Amino acid sequence: MSTDYFDLEFHTDDPKLTKLCSEYWKITEDGKFARTGTDIAKEFGISSAGLGKLVECYCTAYSKEIFCNNCGRPYFYDNRSDYQSTQRYQSKTWICRECQEIERQKQELEQRSKEDAQRKTLREEFDLKFRQPIKLNSLSLENAVYLLSLVRSCGSEDFSYAKPTVMIKEPFAPSKDFEINALKNLFRERYISVHPESDLGAFIFDTPIRFYVDRVMWALPIDENGSPKNVIAALEEKFRDMDWNKQWEDEQLELWMKIAHEECIQYLDVCMKDHGFTFSPGDKTHLVIDSLLREYSVGQVYSFIWRASKDAAAFYVREKVNKQHAANTVVGNLQRQGERAKAEGWEVKPYRRDRRCPESVISQVFFNTALQIGEAGFTQKPYQAI
Repeated sequence: MSTDYFDLEFHTDDPKLTKLCSEYWKITEDGKFARTGTDIAKEFGISSAGLGKLVECYCTAYSKEIFCNNCGRPYFYDNRSDYQSTQRYQSKTWICRECQEIERQKQELEQRSKEDAQRKTLREEFDLKFRQPIKLNSLSLENAVYLLSLVRSCGSEDFSYAKPTVMIKEPFAPSKDFEINALKNLFRERYISVHPESDLGAFIFDTPIRFYVDRVMWALPIDENGSPKNVIAALEEKFRDMDWNKQWEDEQLELWMKIAHEECIQYLDVCMKDHGFTFSPGDKTHLVIDSLLREYSVGQVYSFIWRASKDAAAFYVREKVNKQHAANTVVGNLQRQGERAKAEGWEVKPYRRDRRCPESVISQVFFNTALQIGEAGFTQKPYQAI
């Protein structure tokens, strides 16, 4: 059976079923269906649901206008609703399911081939057999802390690799910039190597290959016997026994200040956001924070930050200035608070850690494992503690 809109192909010789299907698909001159499904079902003594199943089983309607762009196969309609929908919305270009599947398989094969080539490139570029053994005595205190932090937070069970820091729940460092710089430092000094089995999405395949340091897996350092376990065990022992050389002694204040500084900046960002301020710390902010940390602990600087951001919010409401103007008062407020507290001998009560600024892995390793002073790293003044 044929109409101006589609052809019908019957899958039965039963005249009753052929008639049922023909009535179902009968079209008027204006392109509408001649009879309702309820009317047809009633005539043939079946349910409306049963009508659709019988038609689907014993008849196929093929479009005369819509053909597969690839193989030329005509579009076949699932039912009358499908026909009406295609008349309203579908363009005359169409790809059949079979051709879509062939295209999907083709693209999948091409993608697999591309990924295989990329993996081969990574294995050649970051071949682990060229790793050189390290000596613990060559490690600075800073790199030793960073390395042990990476192992503890991301190291695999056999120490053969460290997973990407982006995958861990607890913060690796007080700030993302600190984290990135710590990883770059370890990589630049060749204490860690990019693992060639890292996720391909962690790389940009330019010339040379680039990668995201927080998204790659890292191969951990090895000793003369090729063992990463021995290196990590020796590093743990060095910290546990506080077996420090003069270089480490000289470096501890600088690292303490670096961690403390980032923790203060982190809390400043939280407080500013609490009051709806956008604030990007510049040179002046960093200088003021460093100045405060020469006299006060991180917990005490927290108290100055909380008060300064609160005062800025009150100033914004009271004076009806714009938010940027109000936000810019915070740094000057911090400096005045610190200087007045020192001049008048205030007893500045330290704040506790804010739950939104949890202690980072680097902070834990430095204060708990290296210095072995625990929370005193938050409550003590760096310049008085060392």
